[in-house]
Amino acid sequence: SYFLFYLGLIFRYTGYKDNVFAAERIIWAFDLELWFLGSLKFVVALRSVGPKLFMLKNMLRDLAAFFYMIFIAIAAYGVVSRALILYKQIPFTSSDIFRTIFYEPYWFIYGDVADKDLLDKIISNGTQSRVAEATATHVLLTFHMLFINVLILNLLIAVFTDTIDKVKENTEFYWRCQCYSFIREYFKQPPCAYPPLIIISHFILLIRYIYSKITCKRTEDSNHTSKSITLLRNF
Repeated sequence: SYFLFYLGLIFRYTGYKDNVFAAERIIWAFDLELWFLGSLKFVVALRSVGPKLFMLKNMLRDLAAFFYMIFIAIAAYGVVSRALILYKQIPFTSSDIFRTIFYEPYWFIYGDVADKDLLDKIISNGTQSRVAEATATHVLLTFHMLFINVLILNLLIAVFTDTIDKVKENTEFYWRCQCYSFIREYFKQPPCAYPPLIIISHFILLIRYIYSKITCKRTEDSNHTSKSITLLRNF
C-alpha cells in the first residue's frame, strides 16, 4: 500500500496528461481499498472478531489452492466455445481475448450464463453448420456448469467448513496468538510510521542495513588477515 501511495503521488505531480491523471486515480483508488482492508487488523484484539479474521485468512489460503482448477475450467470453456461459435470474429488483441475468453466465462461461477441467449439465437437463426456448433457448445456449457458450480464450488464450501471447525476448536489459542503478533508488530514499528513521513524511517533503516553489511565485511576481512598471519607464523 505504501508503494502504491508513492507511485500515485509521483504520477500526480509529474504528469500533466489526462491518461496520467487517470492512472493516478486508479492507483490511489486501489491503494485506498488496501488501506480499508488493512484497517481490519485493528479489530484483531477483540475476542469476538479476532478468531473470525483468522478463519478468513485460512479460507483465503484454501481458496488459493482452487485458483488453478477454476482457471483451467474457465480457460478450457472460453477457448473451445469461442473457437466454435465466434470463429474469426474476435480481434486478436489482448483486451478482446481477455474479455471474451476469460472475463465472460468467469461469471459462470456465480450462475450468470450470458452464452445461453447467444446460443439460442444462433440455433434459431443460423445455418446448419452454425446450429451444429451452437449445439456442441450447449453440451460443453452444460458440462462446465456441472463441473464448476456443482463440484468445485461445493468442494470449496466443504473445505471452508472444515477450516472453520478447526479454528473453533482452538479459538482461545488463535486469538491469543493474534494479539501477541499484533502487539509485537506495533512494538517494532519505527517512529513516524505513517505516510508520507514513513519514508524517512525506511531511509534510516536502509542506511543502517548498508552500514551493518560494510562493518561485517570489514570484520570478516580482518579475521581472514589475522588467520593468514597466524598460518604464516606457524610455517
